[in-house]
Amino acid sequence: AVTPAAGQTADLVARLRAAGVTLEARGDRLAWSAPPGVMTPALLDDLRAAKAAVLTALRAESDGWIPLAAVQERLYVVERLWPGRPDLNVPAAVRVRGDIDRAALGAALDELAARHEALRMAFAAAGERPLQRVAASVRVPFELREVDGERAALAAAVEEVRRPFDLSVAPLLRALGLRVGPDDWLLVITLHHLVCDEASLRIALRELMTLYASRALGRTTGLGRPARQYSGYVAESAADSSDGWGSDL
Repeated sequence: AVTPAAGQTADLVARLRAAGVTLEARGDRLAWSAPPGVMTPALLDDLRAAKAAVLTALRAESDGWIPLAAVQERLYVVERLWPGRPDLNVPAAVRVRGDIDRAALGAALDELAARHEALRMAFAAAGERPLQRVAASVRVPFELREVDGERAALAAAVEEVRRPFDLSVAPLLRALGLRVGPDDWLLVITLHHLVCDEASLRIALRELMTLYASRALGRTTGLGRPARQYSGYVAESAADSSDGWGSDL
């Protein structure tokens, strides 16, 4: 097949939009919605031939922003109606015996975010529809702090997990280490539910402990690449949903 030139692709997209056709890149699929009778067989053939070029053009227009999965949209609406709701934060606490290696922890958190696109997502509203974008890289905020005993540690942990996130700034992940005693730390990890659920939290904690131990000992982790990224799930979810779109290619 002959790849359409950029000018031809732009003309095709402009022609489709003028006819009331809406186009959307959904992963490797090209979704369209059109008024009845507009998508003739000939026009569909043109769109199929230009699919790769049209997807590239749509991604460039969107600047990397993609739709949310249905479950994310519901959470986003709740967050917008009641900003900063603490019950949308997903917390975990780990007791660490011995000292914490600050450099190793920071590197492990950043590597965890680098491994998983969901941990680098930021969110914004575009008209009536929220969108998300994966940052190329992030630095995960973390702090180490001394506290005066168990009660102070518990109070600081509760305050930390209730602190809201700015959804427009990635990552929606942070860590706080509370030093309870000379060789006793409470490590508090907080994520937003938009990027993490209970199952993925267990995976994240397991990987973080592996990454931290490896960094602290100066060894490689042996962790393979994740088999799937969340953006792939979002694309499949959008493509499979019955949201009134005519079809996809």
